[in-house]
Amino acid sequence: MNEFIKEQELDNILLKLLVSRKNFEEKLLELIMKQLENESSMFLFSFKRELEQHNQFKELETLYYFSEEIKEIYTKCIDIFDKNVGRFKSKDIKEILKGIIWSLKNILDDYPQEPENKIELERIELVSGSVQHMKNIFQKAIQNYINNIPSGFLDFEISKLLEDLLGNVFDNEGSNIKEIHGYALKMINVLDRRIEGRKYISFVASARKNLDAFKSIHFDTFSSSIGDESDKDVLKNIITVIHELYNKLDVKEKELYVLVNGSKFSTNIIQQSFDKLKDYNHMIERVMKNEKLISLINSYQEDKLALFEKLKIEVSDELTKTIMFTLNEINELSIEVQYLSCQVVQALKLALEQLSKDTLKTFEETEEIVEIVETIKLKYETLKEKDLAYIISKKEHYIDYEKQLLDFNTEFQSKITYYFEKMMTESKESFMNAKEAFSRLVSQLIEHSLKADLSYLKTDLLFEMVTLEEIVKFCLPKLKLQQNENIKEIVQRIDDCYRLIEGIIKQAEIELIDPNVHDKFNGKEQEIIMAEIVEGFKKGEIVAVHTKGYKYKGIPVVRANVIAAK
Repeated sequence: MNEFIKEQELDNILLKLLVSRKNFEEKLLELIMKQLENESSMFLFSFKRELEQHNQFKELETLYYFSEEIKEIYTKCIDIFDKNVGRFKSKDIKEILKGIIWSLKNILDDYPQEPENKIELERIELVSGSVQHMKNIFQKAIQNYINNIPSGFLDFEISKLLEDLLGNVFDNEGSNIKEIHGYALKMINVLDRRIEGRKYISFVASARKNLDAFKSIHFDTFSSSIGDESDKDVLKNIITVIHELYNKLDVKEKELYVLVNGSKFSTNIIQQSFDKLKDYNHMIERVMKNEKLISLINSYQEDKLALFEKLKIEVSDELTKTIMFTLNEINELSIEVQYLSCQVVQALKLALEQLSKDTLKTFEETEEIVEIVETIKLKYETLKEKDLAYIISKKEHYIDYEKQLLDFNTEFQSKITYYFEKMMTESKESFMNAKEAFSRLVSQLIEHSLKADLSYLKTDLLFEMVTLEEIVKFCLPKLKLQQNENIKEIVQRIDDCYRLIEGIIKQAEIELIDPNVHDKFNGKEQEIIMAEIVEGFKKGEIVAVHTKGYKYKGIPVVRANVIAAK
């Protein structure tokens, strides 16, 4: 077990993170869309206000109200003249007054018949139409941008997203927006101003000319023909009214001419106005200060951290369990060899006790027996010393393995939030790299521990078995030929010691490499110590086995020494 999380489990974590992210992204985009719609409305309101507050609009409105004033004056004059025309006895004066009344009525008939303030109405319709058109452009552009935002946009700051979005809208739709903006300004400030303005100028000029003939009437010319003093006063007032009305029309005609034909409006005004409107930094600031947006982001961060913490606990628990399992596995594998080594040492110790000097005194000693016993004693002392060194070494290795695994765990815990953050961008590469690094570390530690065990078996424990086998196989048979029962007993005890140790090794699941005669030579498991021509054997066939070999965990540790045919 060298991985703390399965591929499927990692995919499940990835799915949880992506679902959490996707839900937030959808809510965030929905909220941003609403905010931008509000901001678009504010933009359009500024656009509308820019149009409506232009000075020339107010000037044009005064034209309408001035013409209404003229109409009211004319109507009052007609009423006054109608009421007083019968009071004059002079036929000439009556005709003059009737002519004035007729002229004033004609002027009123020429007055532009508008049910309401047409300039203001047309301006409202133009502004409303332009605003609606621009609103449609905004909605379509914003929706199109948001629909094409790739997953993982949260890698960028929200303000950067808004800046890119609004920049995209103005870059892609700026010409259309500017065209609508400019067209509306031109229509209101130029076309309508000149078309409507000239119509009213024409009316004022015509009204003034119609009063030219009556302006030449002088009170002194007709006063001698009027006997009644009250009639004289009325005529004097009428002439005064005509002169005042004429002068007022003359002044207004000149003012209107300057207003209509002396406009300072230019494309620079349109550009300056548009540049002011498209400055969207204040939009971003307002959106970023929106309480709902702030609340959503904070809530998401809290939920994300809670999810991270939950997943962190799950993953950390699995990693801790895997580390403990790995250490236990390494320890159990080493204990097998340590236990085997201990049993072999104890077997040699038991053999030495039975072959002790005190025991041998009862037997007739031979030089061969003494050498064998001394050899077994040396093996015991050597293996006992190496067994202790091996156990100490394994404990040191275990401490080092534990430290490496715990260090990995500490580093992994410090980066686990980063791994989750990366997974929320649909990338589990960082987590997979950590997972694979852990697997490699576990494999390396198990391999290192196994190599240490194999090295001890090869150079120490099983090496001693090979030399003991040589004693049993090549020294004891000669001693068995002797008739001395005491020597036979000693030989038997040595043979029993070897058989005991061999049995211990077999129980430890160490396989013997003991090829049969005529088997084909296998270089992985066997080593040729002698090659000779033997009748009945083919080249490469085993003629005899000098000493057996051993395999641990399927790995050849000590090769069998064989004699092969050549």
